[in-house]
Amino acid sequence: ATAEGDSEIERIVDVDGQPLVHQDVLYAVSYQGKVMALDLKGGQTLWAHDESSYKDLAQGFNHIYVVSDNSTILAYDDKRGDLKWVQESLLRRKLTSPSAYSSYLLVADFKGYLHVLSQSSGEIVARTRIDSSGVRSPILVDGEYFYALANDGKLKAFRLQLKDQ
Repeated sequence: ATAEGDSEIERIVDVDGQPLVHQDVLYAVSYQGKVMALDLKGGQTLWAHDESSYKDLAQGFNHIYVVSDNSTILAYDDKRGDLKWVQESLLRRKLTSPSAYSSYLLVADFKGYLHVLSQSSGEIVARTRIDSSGVRSPILVDGEYFYALANDGKLKAFRLQLKDQ
């Protein structure tokens, strides 16, 4: 990333989210920088796009999911880097890092809502309030269950019930 701006604060370029490794490719995103894919064997850049995030990445359905610094959710093709979809309806809700779960993408927000999105389209398919204190920690996925830690310390476990089950 290239630092830009008039002050030292404006020129901060930082990798805060944890990089992701999937099938010999390293994916990373930086604050005021880029989201990119690097070949682990040769070190070549496979693809890169201007993007700003300080959250962890998620992978699923051949996509890399990014929550931008303004809470836009983006899905990039993990091989070619093509932008597949963008979800802007949660703008400025201070979303958590995304978590892939089954065929869904999970994020929570500062008001304590859990949002469930389709990994293939980015459409919001479900929403529930976890806790009024809000959620900052990423949703933890473990098998068929996922867990949300509210800001007041309450831990809640969830499992999606599909209509045909």
